[in-house]
Amino acid sequence: MKIINFSDLNMYIDEINLSTFSTFGAISSEATFFLLARGTIYEIDKNEWLFKSGDPSDSFYIILVGDVDFFCKVGERKKIFQGRIKTGMEVGVTSMIALQPRWGSARMHSKGVVVKISTDVFHELQIHHNADFSILMINLMREVCRRFIRMSSLLGDIVLSDKNIILLNDSDRLL
Repeated sequence: MKIINFSDLNMYIDEINLSTFSTFGAISSEATFFLLARGTIYEIDKNEWLFKSGDPSDSFYIILVGDVDFFCKVGERKKIFQGRIKTGMEVGVTSMIALQPRWGSARMHSKGVVVKISTDVFHELQIHHNADFSILMINLMREVCRRFIRMSSLLGDIVLSDKNIILLNDSDRLL
């Protein structure tokens, strides 16, 4: 990982409109500038890890250029590919909000640029740009919910395809 100065970011990003990113959608340009200026911007090589399962979750990343592959840990040694996270999206917010160690690993699929938003910067955004913070939370949670729905659907497909799994009756409770 190579740290990039905020003032040099335009050398890595060709005239993109950050407001079209799902993470930045509908937040002010001032709040976007705040996150980019206060976050840590990295240029990352293909196949380099942003974080691994078990790492502390004191930040999340917004993908500015490139794609990230996400793997969830299964058992002690296995990682299962869960999906590719595209430019403009975030990775790592779920564990940060849950105050849990990373439950998965994120690796650059291609050379790219990300901005790391620490919990301190996230908190500062809430203090200095409260309305934008609320919109950012909606944007982040919308994507978390979409991923949850995809994973729930996938789990349902797996359950229905495996004749050895016992389905619960309506009267059985999971919680």
